[in-house]
Amino acid sequence: LAKRLWLGVAAISGASSVGLAAYGSHALKEHVTGKDAAHRKELWQIGNRFHMTHSLALLAVPMISNPFCHIAGSLFTLGMLGFSGSMYTKAYYGEAIIDPKITQAGGVMMGAGWLFFMFPRV
Repeated sequence: LAKRLWLGVAAISGASSVGLAAYGSHALKEHVTGKDAAHRKELWQIGNRFHMTHSLALLAVPMISNPFCHIAGSLFTLGMLGFSGSMYTKAYYGEAIIDPKITQAGGVMMGAGWLFFMFPRV
């Protein structure tokens, strides 16, 4: 069950990351204009880089023993939503709609998720 669950989450997350990368490369430039356009594009790319990296990390979550795999997978997923989601929204709208504490908490959650690889399946 854990293997199927986290591979499915990784698939959805990875596919959405690719779609959002394409949007950022092709359609965002029509929405983002003005003196802060370069900064907003950079925010989008940062959010997308972390989104894809942690989508790939989700592929390895089934290698972690139970129940730690579920904790790690949840931390990666919630971290991506908090960090990358806030970066995407700030890039798109040009202002911090999501509280910066959520961005920070998302980054901490993604970092914490990596620690659970200390509990491999044997």
